[in-house]
Amino acid sequence: IKILFALRLTLGGERMFIIKRFLLKGFLLLTYPVIADLRKRQFYVWPVIAMSILMAVIQLFNKDTKFIDILTGCIPGAVVWLFSRWSEGAIGEGDAFVIGGLGMVIGWRMVCSVCFTACLLCASVAVYLLLGRKDGKRMELPFMPFLAVAYLMNYW
Repeated sequence: IKILFALRLTLGGERMFIIKRFLLKGFLLLTYPVIADLRKRQFYVWPVIAMSILMAVIQLFNKDTKFIDILTGCIPGAVVWLFSRWSEGAIGEGDAFVIGGLGMVIGWRMVCSVCFTACLLCASVAVYLLLGRKDGKRMELPFMPFLAVAYLMNYW
């Protein structure tokens, strides 16, 4: 709370509005999957779908957002879902739903940028684990934390 108060004092109203939109949009959508993915390596998809639909409906009340923008935001998630099916689970289906929901909320261009950044982050950690650890080849990395960090990096 102190940090947000300090931000309010140092930043203008426009920047504070952007921070509030950031918290409302992606951060709420990513919180549950990141925590569950880190703890259990799996998460329930229904809370993600419900939150995505709720945020998409809220987006419709925004004058700048069109319904077609929300629909096209689902396309990256659908592509990741197809890769998940094709790779027999190497990419989690839950990741696809989160990416689709995030695309509905922040748009397809931004979610493509977030996914690309997350893949770069994940690949860099994977290379470190392959070179630095003996059991690095057998490790599975949860993708949601990388997606959350990439979201933070791309939003600012």
